[in-house]
Amino acid sequence: MNKSNPRFDALCILLLQLAARPDGVGTSEISGHTVEYVGNCLHRMLKKGQVFRGKLGHRAVRFFSTQAAAESWEARSRPPSTRLSATASAMKLGTTGGGKAWWPADAPMNITENTIRTYAEPLGPPVRTNTYAD
Repeated sequence: MNKSNPRFDALCILLLQLAARPDGVGTSEISGHTVEYVGNCLHRMLKKGQVFRGKLGHRAVRFFSTQAAAESWEARSRPPSTRLSATASAMKLGTTGGGKAWWPADAPMNITENTIRTYAEPLGPPVRTNTYAD
């Protein structure tokens, strides 16, 4: 602790108490201090080994009193893995030719009784054009 700054010491003691919670402590949770001031205190305690980082991706977002608590929180907070779409799976397997369809271009069409064909009405004459007759 810092003997010359009792306010800083009080903040460090508070952060140690909050870091013991299952969800730890984040820099934006402390009122009455700037995020930078709280972060400075947490990083000093981190260097001393008093708190441990909980990371999401590349960012340290929470701090904990034990390494096991930090790892437990990381495991709980990790987003679920996303499943690849059919196209992404096919591209990963190499069955597509870089965005092209996997079937040959001259393959016959597969038309069944469930195939729905939609025909649009023919367009009428243009109402307005950008060409002018002199």
